[in-house]
Amino acid sequence: MKTPTPKVSVCVVTYNHANFISQCIESIAGQITNFPFEICLGEDESSDGTRDICLELAKKYPDKIRLFLRSRKDAIIINGKPTGRYNGLETLKACGGKYIAICDGDDFWTDPYKLQKQYDFMQTNPDYFVCHHPVTQLTETTGATKETTCQHLPTDNFTAELAKGNPIHSCSVFFRWYDFSTLPSWTNDISALDWSLWLLFSNFGKIKCLEENMASYRIHQSSTWSVLNFKAAIKHSSHNITKLDEAFNGLYTKQFKVGKLHLYYNSLFKLSRSGDTLTFFSFWIRSFVNLIYPVQYKLTDLFNHLKAFILNKVN
Repeated sequence: MKTPTPKVSVCVVTYNHANFISQCIESIAGQITNFPFEICLGEDESSDGTRDICLELAKKYPDKIRLFLRSRKDAIIINGKPTGRYNGLETLKACGGKYIAICDGDDFWTDPYKLQKQYDFMQTNPDYFVCHHPVTQLTETTGATKETTCQHLPTDNFTAELAKGNPIHSCSVFFRWYDFSTLPSWTNDISALDWSLWLLFSNFGKIKCLEENMASYRIHQSSTWSVLNFKAAIKHSSHNITKLDEAFNGLYTKQFKVGKLHLYYNSLFKLSRSGDTLTFFSFWIRSFVNLIYPVQYKLTDLFNHLKAFILNKVN
């Protein structure tokens, strides 16, 4: 019997997610839908046993999982750092559904009707190219959770608003099929592929945030925004903002500068507890200088961070 053509492809990329990939895949495979869907699983030659787990999962769900085994020899270097870009793009290219959903291998879905709800919305709203939803941020080391909220983008200029920052978590996103072999060249210089895609897709149609929380996003020791990788993540984020500004030929320079201020300011909370004097004052001064931009931050907030840094130093 011929396998039904999937209406939705779920793109999952994984690297060194041995502790998380089973929960991720089970949360997707267990989705209740009235349409066929596939899981395109790209494994990037992990060193912790993730590949073996993926092989077992592919055997368990042969009618759903298409497994792609990559080599780290193909890893693409961006800003001096090996990335999962090759695995991510090649897995996205393999997706053949009318719609594509994304869930990284260390995240998972919490609503068994997530795909159905997003599919129904997109089917009845052809003017939307992307929909997403709030998620729960889970800090693996402490078990602490934080709920995100919907950020409804203005319909007059999605791109300008997205230039200020990325409010869309990959594990929540659901979008219309796109030919990833035609990605513009500027995406090659940007390590944050997800943000690049939302900015690109914002030119194709509206973006909708559904109100329901239907997924969890993990922060753990090997994740991009973990404490161990914090300074590197800031460096790469700053690089991404600069490259995106260049890609859009300065059209959204003001918005990207506001985005960089968000980045610096939000970093001060962690930096005030890090003891890293040079980095803290570098970010503090940049935030101070850029307060001319119309954002919600105030001078008193900056001095509160300075006070916290000094107190942590003293203690």
